Amino acid sequence: MRRRLRPAGLGTLPPRLAGPQRTELEGLAPEGRAALLPLGEVLGRYEAQGQREAIAQARAALDRERERAEGEKLRMGRVYQALGLSGGAFLVILLL
Repeated sequence: MRRRLRPAGLGTLPPRLAGPQRTELEGLAPEGRAALLPLGEVLGRYEAQGQREAIAQARAALDRERERAEGEKLRMGRVYQALGLSGGAFLVILLL
């Protein structure tokens, strides 16, 4: 007995695929995501050397993004520290 196939797109997705998926990339800045996009087009489609080059380029771009994020973290840490000290000084003056 032959089973009849449903046309594509008319079935329902399994529950684990139906809702929005959380990925590890959510914490990554748009520049970091853009660095990873070309990998999807290259990996598994081209020869090993081309794949290695694509991975090396993505790694270099992600390293630059990491360095930028670390600098931003240091800069913003100083800003928040200054705000905390200023707020504390304001409260001391207010309570005197």
